[in-house]
Amino acid sequence: MTAEQLAQSLGNAKRYARGWLASCPVPGHGSGNGDRHPSLAITQNGDKWLFKCFGGCDQSDVFAAMKQHLPTGGLNWNRPAVARDPLSGIRPIVPPNMKEVTAWDYVDEFGEVTAQKVRYELEDGSKTYRQYHIMNGERVPTIRNWTPIPYNLPAMIAKPNDPVFICEGEKAAEFLAGFYGVVAVSSHQGSSDWPAAITPWFHGRLVVVIPDNDIPGWKYAKRVVRALLGTAQAIKVVDLADDQSAIGDDAVEYIEGHTFEQFKATVALASVVEDFEELEPPQRLTGDEEAESEPESVAPEPEPFPEVIEAQAQQRYKVEMWRDAKDEPVKWLVDRIVPQKAFMALYGPPGTFKSFIALHLAAMIASGSVWLAHEVHEPGEVLYIAGEGHGGIGTRIAGLRHAYELTDIPVGVIRSQVNLRSSDQDFEDLIIAIKSSEIQRPKLIIIDTLARAFGGGNENASEDMGSFISNCGRLQEATGAALLVVHHSGKDASLGLRGHSSFLGAVDTQIEISRHQEQDSNGMSGTLKVTKQKDGKDGVEIHFSMKQTAITANEAMEEQEAKSLNLGFEEDESATLVVVPFEGELPDQDEFKPPPGRGKKLGRGKHQVMAREALRHVIKHQGEYRIMQGERHRCVTVDTWRQEVYTRLGSDVEESDKRKRWKELRDTLADAGYTAMRDEWVWIALPSEMRPNEF
Repeated sequence: MTAEQLAQSLGNAKRYARGWLASCPVPGHGSGNGDRHPSLAITQNGDKWLFKCFGGCDQSDVFAAMKQHLPTGGLNWNRPAVARDPLSGIRPIVPPNMKEVTAWDYVDEFGEVTAQKVRYELEDGSKTYRQYHIMNGERVPTIRNWTPIPYNLPAMIAKPNDPVFICEGEKAAEFLAGFYGVVAVSSHQGSSDWPAAITPWFHGRLVVVIPDNDIPGWKYAKRVVRALLGTAQAIKVVDLADDQSAIGDDAVEYIEGHTFEQFKATVALASVVEDFEELEPPQRLTGDEEAESEPESVAPEPEPFPEVIEAQAQQRYKVEMWRDAKDEPVKWLVDRIVPQKAFMALYGPPGTFKSFIALHLAAMIASGSVWLAHEVHEPGEVLYIAGEGHGGIGTRIAGLRHAYELTDIPVGVIRSQVNLRSSDQDFEDLIIAIKSSEIQRPKLIIIDTLARAFGGGNENASEDMGSFISNCGRLQEATGAALLVVHHSGKDASLGLRGHSSFLGAVDTQIEISRHQEQDSNGMSGTLKVTKQKDGKDGVEIHFSMKQTAITANEAMEEQEAKSLNLGFEEDESATLVVVPFEGELPDQDEFKPPPGRGKKLGRGKHQVMAREALRHVIKHQGEYRIMQGERHRCVTVDTWRQEVYTRLGSDVEESDKRKRWKELRDTLADAGYTAMRDEWVWIALPSEMRPNEF
């Protein structure tokens, strides 16, 4: 017997992508009223049969009913043809008048079932739902500590470029996915609400919302659109119903009478939603308020003890068990340098261009441009609190706009000192200022400098520094932004940040800035070095130059007007400095001099110095001692060195150009006598008195 013959014998046979559909033979299907729509999927794979009732019938009931329709030899009835879900044997304690009909698994990105939504049928034929947190393979009758995820999340992950269709319920999502082969999802709360925790999964996705044919369905669609605008790439709301559709119909009823091509055409005709306020239900629904149906009910969870209720009402923190703890990958604002939502410090002695660097970073994140050869992964709004040097910040902004051809980018500036150490009023006023400005969701907040935001406190006192750190955390919690504090180094710059050591302990990322002693041809350059990166690599170095740029008469006039309005100083400047990628020759750090008669710049060009630094770095962190040419050297493989050079060349350099540049650097440094290679190994070949320490 074929799948088609079996479907014909059951009635309402219909072809679909994976096999055949037919009426489900389970006697209790549809509350005993039979299967009006073909809900049973039939798939044949050789001598194996697969059955799935999209109406929610229990798998054992389906097999029992199918015995009457297949020859005995067609199935091995002692061994189910469909693998049993390992969770299907788990049954919670439920009232005897509730019969479990079907369970929908919520599977996370690791392929683990973390929750279930279960449909029950009551004695009077009505239905109800319960939700369970799955822990150690067992149902826990509460989801209070469960982190919500979309239903059918694995399909979203497997097809990252496909549109995502959002339905009200799991059944409709299953039908869309099963019949049309699209990525269809839903949330565990149905039409009652949209869980904010699942919104990030839709970042950058094309989204199509499919509302049920009732007022609650369209209210739900409006909630979804409101939540996803600004997160999703684009959103459509598609009305699959018409005047002949019954109230409450969803995608299940639509699929019965429409092909996939008709479905695609309907979606294509829908407009992209720009404003959720403009989204209204169709006239056929608004004309009959009595047609409004209630969302599917979910049985209330059993109430815990009163003392537990009181504790939960005040709960701010979540206890996470070891078995559930998973690390999240590091998300970068700026590749390998600025993590999202990090607490950071940029520090150095006076005159090292700290404020110029901070303002340049703000402009590149806001414009989405590459920052000193490092890609900006998450462009967005930036707030710059200029407590120091605010009188001349207008000139610096004008210089950046002119040099990088920037127009209207989302950078906001506060030209005032804000006491973040001891003034609750200053903190509240700062939050009010942010909320009332165009900067609503900053990716980065820059405080320039710590001293001007310290309210006259003692930087060396643990209490004062602790208060400042705490308020910085409050500011991050209120805005969701990364926070960069510009700070000074101590009298001895080699000892790092000025002030109490608790500040160094609190920051996730610390960037040291130094000015080159041997100045380049333009007169000014420096190096940024990541001296602490909590969730990344320490020791990353970035070189930069300062370039003078002229400001046009109009730009200068705009800048002067801005300073006058903000009560700044009235310097008459027509030029300023801007940060640019490094130009010139780097100062030597290992006293390397090329062999006599070979040219004083051999091995000392910008990229050659970078390749030498890359080799020193990998040898320091990954090197091993070997006897090479009769001497003991600390070595790494040539491939390890090559990979570090590729990384430092940056992501904006084509692979073919990287390969060409690498060969030139490798051969030049060997010719200059800086490196030596044997087989797969490379080491620094300088005389021992000229090698950096530990080499």
